[in-house]
Amino acid sequence: MTELLEFTSDFFSENRRKLRQTFGGKAPIVMSGNGLLQKSADANYPFTQDSNFWYLTGLDEPGVVLVMDGDEEYLILPERNPIHDVFHGEIEVDRLLSISGVDDVLGYDEGWKRLSKRLKKVKHVATIQPPKSYIDVYNLYTNPSKARLVRQIKSYNSDLTLIDMRPFLASLRSLKQPVELASINRAVETTLQLYKQLDKLFQSSNNEGDISIALKLFMLKNQQEFAYDPVLASGKNALVMHYLENNSTYSETDLLLADMAAKCGKYSCDVTRTAVKQSSKRQRQVYDAVASLLDYAQQAIRPGRGLQEIEDEVLHHLGEKLRELGMIKTISKESIREHFPHLLIHHVGLDVHDGCDYKADLVPGMVLAVEPGIYSSKEGIGVRLENTVLVTEEGIDNLTEKIALKIDSFA
Repeated sequence: MTELLEFTSDFFSENRRKLRQTFGGKAPIVMSGNGLLQKSADANYPFTQDSNFWYLTGLDEPGVVLVMDGDEEYLILPERNPIHDVFHGEIEVDRLLSISGVDDVLGYDEGWKRLSKRLKKVKHVATIQPPKSYIDVYNLYTNPSKARLVRQIKSYNSDLTLIDMRPFLASLRSLKQPVELASINRAVETTLQLYKQLDKLFQSSNNEGDISIALKLFMLKNQQEFAYDPVLASGKNALVMHYLENNSTYSETDLLLADMAAKCGKYSCDVTRTAVKQSSKRQRQVYDAVASLLDYAQQAIRPGRGLQEIEDEVLHHLGEKLRELGMIKTISKESIREHFPHLLIHHVGLDVHDGCDYKADLVPGMVLAVEPGIYSSKEGIGVRLENTVLVTEEGIDNLTEKIALKIDSFA
């Protein structure tokens, strides 16, 4: 079992101080954590806290509101009735204070009475801009807690102008602190063991489902968590970026794409490997091209460069590789995207796809996932290779370099 690192109240207090400093405004900052979502009747889905709220408080309690008004900080508890305490237990106020380092915790009525007096006197409130209730591109409904918070704020002063705090938080979260980096490195250590376990299963099995179940048991026995739902995609299944069925049988000559990683506490890494027991010449050509792209992309990462700049450069190189492979005749954005439909680089941290300013220049201390791939629906081939790297003064430190890059094995 990987030992979890302790994030003390000083970590969260300092994050709040930095946020106030970065924001620089005098408007009160009001943030809501996620709320519980109904699963069926009176049952809820397992709770996952909003990452920004956790970053500022360390709390996994649903429905809590954080208020930062100048030097004053306090938490407002969610509205509850006695049955909540019976079924879910009472909220331990002292524990919330100890974890978060916030000065005070107020009940729902007392807290909103205090905040409403302030809201009636100001013209601006800083918060997280609520997302749309439904995000078409992802086919996802969003947690309604932020929209509910804004409605409640506006009920006291309908003329208030909202200041979106997402850019400020994205900027802070993109630069990892030592305790965050330590957690990510612990996640990498567990992920290394996970891929070693995968290799044993890969050599002895020919079914995605059998491997998936065995890996889940391995993580449970070692009291570890996956950073995200694992992808075990063989053959043409690898053409689906977020393939999650993990239930197909594959042959000795089918590529198996494994996109999986562990997390330590709240922090994740992101790793993908692709292997085949008996590779063909064509599979080796595609694999070698992707491995070359991964190396090229990692060498392109250095402080002062922007992610879009790097992506454009690497995509041109990818176009040349695709033309060499005979997959395209002319290099164009459209022809490249037909064989590479996702981003090349994204930030990693509290979220596997961590919040960031994609237009900001890279600086030392940022943690990135680099994931080139080549996908051919015509040939039924999908190869993706992904590392988690730390931006340094000189370039990068490949945090996942010990996880093997081999076409015939995962370890």
